[in-house]
Amino acid sequence: MEKNLYHQDLVTDAEVATRLRMSTGKNHKAFLARNAAGAKNKGAPKDPNKKAMWQRLAEVKQPMLMIYGRDDRGQAGKRAAELKQQQPALDLHIVPNCKHLVQWDAEKDFYRLAGPFLRG
Repeated sequence: MEKNLYHQDLVTDAEVATRLRMSTGKNHKAFLARNAAGAKNKGAPKDPNKKAMWQRLAEVKQPMLMIYGRDDRGQAGKRAAELKQQQPALDLHIVPNCKHLVQWDAEKDFYRLAGPFLRG
């Protein structure tokens, strides 16, 4: 949880116990299966005639809201900012002082952004 939360004071023993319970057994097996499937495709040759998935986001007809924590791992905030610059019409928001669990790290920002989207 330390890697997923910017505000470490939100990490409590009860939250850690809940996450551990949710991350073991069948849930952990499903996680491992997803990772194995992804690893199989990493070395596969890409079709030069197809656009990457991130390049096709503007083609999605379903309303879409993307909220990223600026301080998330893997430079997610930086990559999200680059995507927003390339595709400004996307409903994409980058929240400062926030990692992966936006709904915890930035609860008010999450409600402010997601509330109207879900009501619409």
